[in-house]
Amino acid sequence: MIIKILSRLLIERGNYVPVTDEKGDVIVSESRAVLQRYGPEGYVIAELVNGDLLSREQIRTGLEMTKARLMQIKKEVSIYYFKVFLFSSDLSEEKLEILASEEYNKKFDGSHLCCMSVNIEKQEFLKYYKYPGINFGIDNQIRYFFSKDFDSNYGNVDFKELVNKKEREYKIDIKTEKPWITYILIAVNIVIWLVLEIYARTKGVDATSLLIDFGAKENALIMMGEYWRFLTPVFLHNGITHLAVNSYSLYILGTTVERLMGRGRFLFIYIMAGLMGSIASFIFSMAPSVGASGAIFGLLGALIYYGIEHPALFKRGFGKSILMTLVLNIVYGFSVPRIDNFGHFGGLIGGFLASGVVGTPFSRRSLKKRTAFTAVMAVLLSISLYCGFTNSQNRLLEKCKLIRHFYDEQNWAECEIVGEEIIKIGPKDKTILSDTLWILSAAEVYQGKYDEALEHAQMLVEVEPEIGHYLIELIYRETEGVQREEK
Repeated sequence: MIIKILSRLLIERGNYVPVTDEKGDVIVSESRAVLQRYGPEGYVIAELVNGDLLSREQIRTGLEMTKARLMQIKKEVSIYYFKVFLFSSDLSEEKLEILASEEYNKKFDGSHLCCMSVNIEKQEFLKYYKYPGINFGIDNQIRYFFSKDFDSNYGNVDFKELVNKKEREYKIDIKTEKPWITYILIAVNIVIWLVLEIYARTKGVDATSLLIDFGAKENALIMMGEYWRFLTPVFLHNGITHLAVNSYSLYILGTTVERLMGRGRFLFIYIMAGLMGSIASFIFSMAPSVGASGAIFGLLGALIYYGIEHPALFKRGFGKSILMTLVLNIVYGFSVPRIDNFGHFGGLIGGFLASGVVGTPFSRRSLKKRTAFTAVMAVLLSISLYCGFTNSQNRLLEKCKLIRHFYDEQNWAECEIVGEEIIKIGPKDKTILSDTLWILSAAEVYQGKYDEALEHAQMLVEVEPEIGHYLIELIYRETEGVQREEK
C-alpha cells in the first residue's frame, strides 16, 4: 500500500503521471509502480519496487534489464531512471551491495540509472549515485510521506481518474484564438511614432521635443486640467529602440493574456493598467514620461492573477516563469537610468486589480469577490488621484507655471508672492529652485527691494554658485545705478 500512497503523492504533488502497459492499464500496484515526468530537465522515470519481495538475484536481473533498455534507447533528451526500492526494515548486505554498485549508478550515453533505498521502519532513505545532484522531487515526496500519518485508503484510488483530474487542472482554456487587439495596439503605437517622426522632420526638430505637445505625462499640465495625459502616454514612445522593446514585450505578453482572458477583458486590463501606471508616475515622479511599459507590466499582473485563480498551473511552472520575468524586468528597470519604475509598479497593481474585476473566463466567481476587487480598485484610484493632486511637489509645478506667467506679464508683486510660496514648499528639483530664486530676485529688484533680492541671490549661490554670483553682481550694479540717479 505504501507504493500506491507514494505514487499518488508523486502524481498530485510532483507532476508525475503513471506509465501504462500494452493494454492501457496504469502500472501501479502494491508491489510496483512506474511513473514518468517530462520537463526542461529531460525525461524522468521513477520506478517504485517492493524490495522485500525480491531476492538478490531478482534485484540484479531487474537492474540489468533496465540498464539494457537505457542503452538501447535513442537519446534525443536526457533520461533519468530512478529505481526506488522500499524495504520494511534494514536491507541485507547482499542487496545493499547490488544497489550500491557503480555498475547500476552511472551514466549510459545520455541516460542515467540511479538507485535509491527506503527504510520504512527507520523512516530514512539512501541514494547510491553521485549524479545527478537532484532527485526531481522524489526525495521530497518520501519525506512528506514520513512526515504525515497517511491512512491506507489514501492509496486506494482510481489512478486513471486521478490522472484525468490532473490533466483537467493543467488544461489551459483559450478564450480567443486570434489576439487581434494586441496586433491593433502594436500597430497604433507604430503609426503614432511614424506620424510624430514625419511631423518632426517637416518642422526640422527632434521628435523628442514634441512628446509633451503630443500628450506625454507632464505633471504641471495635468495639474492645469489636461487630464487626458493619464492615458495618451501609453501610446507614445521616445525613439525607435523604446518602441521596438515595448512592441516586442506587448507581442509576447499581449497575445498570451488576450488568448487567456478574451478581447474585452484584455482591453479593459490594458487600459486600466496604463492609467494606473501614469497615476503612480504622477504621484511619485516629476519627470515627463511616455511608453506602454506600465500597461505591459499590467499584463504581468493579469498573468499573476490568472495563476492564482488556477493554482495547479501556477505550481507546475506557469507561476515560476511569470515571477522570473517580473523579477528580471524589475532588476532591469532599476539598473537602467531614466526608466519610470513608479509607472511599472502602478501598472502591475492596476493589471492585477483589473483582472480581479473582470475575472477569468470559464471559471465561476462569486459576486462578493468581484465586488471586493471593484471596491478596492475604486478606492485605490480615488486615493491615488487625491495624493497626486495634493502632492506638494505637483502643487509646486503648478506654481512654477504661474510664476513664469506673472514674470512674462511683468507682474512683479504676484511674482514675489508666488516665489515665496515656492521657496516655502521646498523644491527638491535643483532646476526649479534655481529658476524660482532668479525670478524672485528679479521681481524684488524691479520693486526696489534690494536687500530681499540679495538674500535670495545668496541662496542661489548655494544651489548654482556661478549663476548666484552673477546675479549678485547684477544686483550691486543696479543698486549703484539707483544711488547715482538719486545723487
